[in-house]
Amino acid sequence: MTGNSDRDLVQRTLAGDTSAFEELVDRYEERIHVLVTHSGIAAGETDDVVQDAFVQAYRKLGTLKKPGSFGSWLYKTALRLSAERRSRRIPLPLDVEDVSATRGGTPASDAASAESRAIVRDAVASLDEHYRVTVMLRYFGNMSCDEIAEHLGEPAGTIRTRLHRANAILREKLGMLAPSASGGAT
Repeated sequence: MTGNSDRDLVQRTLAGDTSAFEELVDRYEERIHVLVTHSGIAAGETDDVVQDAFVQAYRKLGTLKKPGSFGSWLYKTALRLSAERRSRRIPLPLDVEDVSATRGGTPASDAASAESRAIVRDAVASLDEHYRVTVMLRYFGNMSCDEIAEHLGEPAGTIRTRLHRANAILREKLGMLAPSASGGAT
């Protein structure tokens, strides 16, 4: 990766320098892939969504109002495309044998674990976009709050506050997954 800013690379791409867009792809491809992988779409669709996000970004690059916010714009594009894929997906029955083969537990415990993961994924997907993007980048993209702030073009304090609020919302939504305080020995 070179020291070129996103703004410079976007402007060079718009001027016809395709190698500048290739540099943007190199810069963001891995993070977009991680983000899409954890967005709840079928595993076989990840590469297609990542590719679609970059193709759409290239085609619509001229509509980007703030060239320096390319990363944020691309993340939002990828998440929107993932949400569109999820909404078109026909739910398939859970194959308990496949789950237990990959997790190593009993079929019942693995099915419960898969169901819990689906509930968490759905809870994250139900967050308002600014919370959802922040949570996805932090926990699925393994980005620090400072990195998220840089990519979204917002103050790090805003990102920390947003993450704190998103976690509170998720705790409330997911409270049903917590072990019962009344269970066990008295």
